Amino acid sequence: FVPSYPQVNRTLEAGVVYIDDELLEYSVFAKDPRSPMNISVATDIIKMDYPLKCHLVRERAGYEKKGDTQIYLYDCTSVVSMEQIAAGLANNHRLRLIGGCAGLAGALAPYIGGIQQQPMSIKDAGGALIVSGSANAVTFSQLSRREGAQTVNLAREEIRMDACVDVLKNGENLIIAAACTVEDVTRDAPASYHNELAEKISSGTEELLARSRCKNLAVFGGDTVQAILTRLECSQVEVLGNLEEGVPMCNALTKLGEIRLVTKSGGLGSPHVIRHIIQYFRGGK
Repeated sequence: FVPSYPQVNRTLEAGVVYIDDELLEYSVFAKDPRSPMNISVATDIIKMDYPLKCHLVRERAGYEKKGDTQIYLYDCTSVVSMEQIAAGLANNHRLRLIGGCAGLAGALAPYIGGIQQQPMSIKDAGGALIVSGSANAVTFSQLSRREGAQTVNLAREEIRMDACVDVLKNGENLIIAAACTVEDVTRDAPASYHNELAEKISSGTEELLARSRCKNLAVFGGDTVQAILTRLECSQVEVLGNLEEGVPMCNALTKLGEIRLVTKSGGLGSPHVIRHIIQYFRGGK
């Protein structure tokens, strides 16, 4: 398990998670109103869900087989270190069951048939539907730079479906957000609330795409993209490349046909990611 993503300043050093050189428990993820992360030691985080025996592989020490180990957890603080880890896994025939972020996937790609892609662009395909279910402060900062997109804040209003469909049909950009600021977030909500919110967002997304025939979709938040792609009966996702580091461009095959998809987790992406998404769907590289 190699949880580091050094390209976006997520690292593991001496078994401790750092975000932008801050301990995870003091980072923006500790302030997430829905699921705050108040632990920085990676083995303790794993044991919250999986009571497995972990062994820390220090960055300069390298791999050593341990008989009772179930997870080998790798320190990694740089891109060079990530490349060395990937090479070690591949060259020693240890590509069995591997977990990590896009940083690890990129480092492993040369060993599993990946190719270096050129910057991609598509033909100008009109407006985009941008859906956010994230309660992360990084996403709230991004949503404050909306690039003129019309916005529905579900914490304060309902989707006026006919008007929103018209926005997309006219080739304009529309943002549907579960929350736009930290004040919009319902704290200590029961699981039923989050399930109902996911249902509202996924069903609303399906109706908007179906009625407008919009084929450009961007989704912020891992749980949100899972709910939407499940609702759309997505059977295949082809990853095309990165719009930004950690913000992949994809083609998704759904019951509504093929959809151009850009997605990111709540805590990733630059402050201007919405501008870059809109530019991409307008035919930019």
